[in-house]
Amino acid sequence: MSDLFIVGSKEPETAVGNQLLEAAATLKLTTEFFEISAGHMTGVARKLGFKLLGDYPLRGRSFNASLQHALETRRPKFLLSTGKAPIFASTLQVAKQLQIETVNFSTDDPWNPLYKADWALNALGNYSRVATPRTANLDQVRSLKCNVDYVQFGYSPSQHFWTEVPESDDEGEVFFAGGCDDDRAPYFKALIEARIRPALYGGYWSDHEVFRPYFRGMANLSDMRRLHAEIPVSVCLVRRANRDGHVMRTFEAPAMGACLAMEDTEEHRAIFGPDGENVVYFSDPASLVLVCKQLLDSPETRRRLRENCHALISGGGHTYSDRLKQMLQLN
Repeated sequence: MSDLFIVGSKEPETAVGNQLLEAAATLKLTTEFFEISAGHMTGVARKLGFKLLGDYPLRGRSFNASLQHALETRRPKFLLSTGKAPIFASTLQVAKQLQIETVNFSTDDPWNPLYKADWALNALGNYSRVATPRTANLDQVRSLKCNVDYVQFGYSPSQHFWTEVPESDDEGEVFFAGGCDDDRAPYFKALIEARIRPALYGGYWSDHEVFRPYFRGMANLSDMRRLHAEIPVSVCLVRRANRDGHVMRTFEAPAMGACLAMEDTEEHRAIFGPDGENVVYFSDPASLVLVCKQLLDSPETRRRLRENCHALISGGGHTYSDRLKQMLQLN
């Protein structure tokens, strides 16, 4: 008998499913992992399915049949899924009949227009509990008549740690890793216009002429540890379409020793406290330029913020082991 089934993704290495699998091992839970991709087609078929069928899992029937068989034969205490896992409502109802606690860690906003799917919302209401990392959709999740908990993202001590490399602005003065979303572009245009050099990692930056000279490619986990510690300032932006108040980088970047210019949200304020204590806040492109200029002019301030923020996040209570205990309501 297993303690826990996790349905998620191990790729990339920073995927939440991978973090939770490691956390389960830390908590000494007997765990089996089911890869989300097994329920989906890939490539062109996945894109067509997303456009025509709301990302309906085209391999979902076989995936759910296998999962149901595993639930019936191995009877785990918990089934934990991440995001829009390809688990149907019928499978969750079987789990309920077997007295298995089912939990979804809703890593993306299920009502995000780019992500929303009727089949997934129907399934969501059949979980024993939903853990959401955003306060903005708590009432909507409650409307599905399931229990809901606010559970923040976290970090993995084995992956997200401070390498203490010396600062350098050879690659850029301001580091950002993430896709070139439409609502992110104005922030980095403002930096460029102010003659502050960003180092941009992630998808689609090279599609825009203004950003092409500052595009540095894709960053793996080892790169991220070096870049957060090395580049003078790191920027943390939430995703507006996702109604985020904080993101995975909110905890990962401080654990890796970043000096953070942090988007000003209620959730970030609750985590990091007053402006200038652990991070500096910005609310629009103009204020990002201002705080970056101030930080770039003061190495002493950057060092103090790195140390304070790292101590705050790594000091306890923010690992994925802590989050997993909260989601499963373990003592």
